[in-house]
Amino acid sequence: MKKNIIFVTGFIGSDRIGLARRLAAQNGMEFVSLDDEIEAKDGRNVRRIAMMMGEHEVRNKEYEAAKSLLEREGLVVACSDGIVLDDECLSMLAKGQIVLADMDLTPEQLWEQAKADPNPAYAFLSASLSDEDEGEKYQRFLALYQARMPIYRRISE
Repeated sequence: MKKNIIFVTGFIGSDRIGLARRLAAQNGMEFVSLDDEIEAKDGRNVRRIAMMMGEHEVRNKEYEAAKSLLEREGLVVACSDGIVLDDECLSMLAKGQIVLADMDLTPEQLWEQAKADPNPAYAFLSASLSDEDEGEKYQRFLALYQARMPIYRRISE
């Protein structure tokens, strides 16, 4: 039996948080940011954890945070774009409902939204942390898009 919990994810640049907030308000449910849960428990922001410990550690922390949220009901949880990379996380998310944000947007539209984020999750998107020009950043973005979109499409079926 599926729990009364909605997990919202989507590719970099998608409005996962906005969609999760709207769904929570529409359904009279509580909004929760999985990143906020991780950061409250760890004391560091998620990007810092990734930079210091690697993306694998972020996935471990996402799993633990999402698992603890499954003990509750009536939540809409905004998740990171990379949570889909971990099969154990996907299995856990499937215990609730998975909603994907902005699946109708083109890579170019997602790129424009990702660039507008003042606090991007990925260091290569941050102007202050990367020496890459925009073309190089876009190529990295596209490589991630091409690798992850098949997973998002599989989830949405």
